[in-house]
Amino acid sequence: MSISNKTIEEIADQLDCGMKCYLNILSGEIITVVDDENFIDMETDAKIDEIKENRSAYLEFHMMTSHESFNVMMDFTMEISDNQFQARLLTALNAPSPFRNFKLKLDSSESYRQKWFGYKKNRYIEYVKLQIHDGLIGQEACQEGQGC
Repeated sequence: MSISNKTIEEIADQLDCGMKCYLNILSGEIITVVDDENFIDMETDAKIDEIKENRSAYLEFHMMTSHESFNVMMDFTMEISDNQFQARLLTALNAPSPFRNFKLKLDSSESYRQKWFGYKKNRYIEYVKLQIHDGLIGQEACQEGQGC
């Protein structure tokens, strides 16, 4: 199965916005839902019912955990060549509320802020590709009767 770069990018963007995505591997349709069990929406419920009824036709994508997101911020910080700005970001990441402080520091530098968005997008794309790989391997195991 081949999934287009455009589809991967769309899933990455939705995950970055806090959504949960499902990809119908037969049709290529992406179903996006709010990643919150407390959120009730009739349209979303109908979509989830469709997914549950045809589980083997869908790959499920989750957003990064806070730990994974923190590691992406740390990796970005370590690639910065400006030692002063890098030190500011490291201080932010090692303080309480690292996500908020990291964002505040980035907002003070338009060029690094833009670099961050590109870096984060690329990391999310790689994260989606990894989930695709893992999901397809899991589906193959299910089809071969090795358990789901």
